[in-house]
Amino acid sequence: MEAVRFHGRGGQGAKTASRILGTAAFLSGLIAQDSPIYGAERRGAPVAAFTRIAREPIRERGVIAHPDVLCVADASLIEDPTAHVADGVAAETLVFVNSPFPPEEVVARTAIPGKVTTLDLTDLALQRLGQREAISALLGAVAARLVLLPQESVQEAIARELGDLGLNATAIERNQSAARYCYDRLEVPAKGMRPQQGPAARRSICRPMSRLREAAQESAPQPIPCCAKPADGGRFARSCRRTSVTAAGSVSPFARTA
Repeated sequence: MEAVRFHGRGGQGAKTASRILGTAAFLSGLIAQDSPIYGAERRGAPVAAFTRIAREPIRERGVIAHPDVLCVADASLIEDPTAHVADGVAAETLVFVNSPFPPEEVVARTAIPGKVTTLDLTDLALQRLGQREAISALLGAVAARLVLLPQESVQEAIARELGDLGLNATAIERNQSAARYCYDRLEVPAKGMRPQQGPAARRSICRPMSRLREAAQESAPQPIPCCAKPADGGRFARSCRRTSVTAAGSVSPFARTA
């Protein structure tokens, strides 16, 4: 299973990026699960979203404590103790940071662990889409590249998800073009071994995420059957593969469920 965690700020499209990734995986014949958690309901507040991708039914629910891939839409969140960006990130975790700086400089400035790669999505969005924060399709494409999903599935996923949000055909095509550019340009670090699951994997520059994981497990909903791509090529069954983090109370210091 590939576990992908997104961190961004409200308005940057982390939730939509996680849905694009999940849909691209689904269109590639895999099983996908995606869910967001929110902080304060305002633009600019920290937001996290999660996507799990597998060939077998996904039984795990809740937050992703130890991601295989980490996608950071706003580099300033790395040093924000309320965002928990580096929690559970191991030396072998693939880490993407939306930044104009090269990976080595981002690592030197933030001390974030993992195998870091960067691309300036904000500047690309401004140049190609006319909005600095319109990076959901770009971020989704980057995540798909890191988990090796095909470009064709990513393009179709962008069309479906942005279409559901009400974007017109011209806007969708512009997003697809920008996403294609990001997908092709991103340098993917060699992944190597999977992240450790022992104590070493739990060290981070922020507070441990164990409390978040425990809270999510205590309040986890009953398992919802995940849906693989039908063998007969039937209708796109999005609803049965989507899940959300639900809880009676807060599952993190900064988030509550929608």
